Amino acid sequence: MAGDRIRIGGLKGPHGLQGFVKAKLFLADTAVLAGQAVQLEDGTNYAVLAMKPVGQGLLALQLQGISTPEAAAALKGALYLPKAAIPPSDDEVLLADLIGQPLRGPNNEDCGTIAGLAELPAGPALQIRLLADPAKQILVPLNGAFIEITASTPPTAQLTELGAQLLTL
Repeated sequence: MAGDRIRIGGLKGPHGLQGFVKAKLFLADTAVLAGQAVQLEDGTNYAVLAMKPVGQGLLALQLQGISTPEAAAALKGALYLPKAAIPPSDDEVLLADLIGQPLRGPNNEDCGTIAGLAELPAGPALQIRLLADPAKQILVPLNGAFIEITASTPPTAQLTELGAQLLTL
């Protein structure tokens, strides 16, 4: 089940009096939610009936069956979509597809493996398990200054010179 769904964000509490719930989403195009059913951590599915931006990078979602602020407040945690609901693109990479992939250094040498994803206040980061010390993990901001991602099958990741400096910290 975990491989069939993609974490697209998290719920942040109620919005207004009509049962909308605020969500912080990792999607570049939130229009993909239209007509979809989102899933909570516990496996509960909710159809998205409406959505509207509410500021600070948040989106308010009206979910089927949720019509009061109290019901919206009860919804917590991560938000998922089925992987099949996210349309593939030639020039984009699903971050979840990077997990388990090798990480190359600026000189194309093996540095480690992408172990997971982290959401930091400044944006997403990759959790890297170092080849030299597999017990140690570092976070590399998902930013072109630190790491270059190539859309291929499977996707590839390569550190820039600045990104490689993070390995020595």
